[in-house]
Amino acid sequence: MFARSLPCTCASPDDLWSAIAGLSAEQLHTIIDTASASPEPTMDLNAFRRRILGMFGNVAGFAPAPPPESVLRELWEKYRA
Repeated sequence: MFARSLPCTCASPDDLWSAIAGLSAEQLHTIIDTASASPEPTMDLNAFRRRILGMFGNVAGFAPAPPPESVLRELWEKYRA
């Protein structure tokens, strides 16, 4: 007997990215720099984008999607501060 497919109860990607945007600069550094193979901070926006997507791009319970450009820039500015 086949199991019925349940509808996706995933939250909006915007909900996830809004929550991540609420992190402090210190929290971002702790999460991003600790998870990286390199202990050095990310120095350019493209590398930062790749790290963010690698870490948060497929969080369980959220539909996978890249952050809106405005959120990415907000995170980048906070991270660099």
